[in-house]
Amino acid sequence: MLNNKFGQFFILIVLGIVWGSSFILMKKGLIAFNSWQVASMRLFFAGLIAVPFFIRYRKEIEKKDWIWLALAGFIGNGFPAFMFTYAQKAGVESSLAGALNALTPVFTLIVGVSFFNIKSNLKQIIGLFIGLLGAVMMIFNKTGITFQGFSVLPFLIVFLATFFYGINLNIIKSKIGHIKPILAGMIPLSIVAFPATGVVFASGVPDVLQTPGVDWNISLAAVFVLGIVGTALSLFVYNALIQKTNALFGAAVNYMLPFVAAIWGVLDGEAFGKSELFSLCFILGGIYLIRGK
Repeated sequence: MLNNKFGQFFILIVLGIVWGSSFILMKKGLIAFNSWQVASMRLFFAGLIAVPFFIRYRKEIEKKDWIWLALAGFIGNGFPAFMFTYAQKAGVESSLAGALNALTPVFTLIVGVSFFNIKSNLKQIIGLFIGLLGAVMMIFNKTGITFQGFSVLPFLIVFLATFFYGINLNIIKSKIGHIKPILAGMIPLSIVAFPATGVVFASGVPDVLQTPGVDWNISLAAVFVLGIVGTALSLFVYNALIQKTNALFGAAVNYMLPFVAAIWGVLDGEAFGKSELFSLCFILGGIYLIRGK
């Protein structure tokens, strides 16, 4: 399927749906579990797919690459998983979390220009400010940009998570680009799965599962799908897609993800009106200028 254009576009659409659905799955997981439990279980379940790659191919990784693979694991998978669940538990709706996640290319450019000697042009700089303006408008519509009661703090946590994604993409491109894409995705994911397993037990997941009267079935199923399909398998397929095409083609998923997240949010009773859609158009317009055609 990956060897023809139709199959490649089909896979891209499926990835957009899967990743766009991740935010509603986090929301459902948070019904019975807290943010630490959802994030750690997500990484634990993803590790069930990723760890075999670690065991099979760890000896093929050069010593100098391990530090960058570990950084990619924690910055690209570990920390953001906990940040997004914290933000949603603190009140950021899944639709808005998905929309703000689209800022990843904006922060990728900022980090690349600031720390990785990536060249930029005027169009990209304009796109950067347009994208950030859209994000500020979206947050203002929800919070009024007031720090009273820290209402804006969860949104800043989402900003930080997408900033980490930006760092991670630059690490992948500049530091571990010579490693097979599938291993560059699976090895970092397996690294964070080990400490995440400890957090699963330390955060009290077994206690929740044994507590009478707690309806955790739907939440556990949501986190399982989030970890296996929304994290490990989708990352595996995405890296295989990049191998067959290029990073620019794969980047198109950034345009689909927020709309899928918004649709799921609205279906679940969240408010996503004209003001949010207007702000999202600013964000996507900024991404378009940063990415090019």
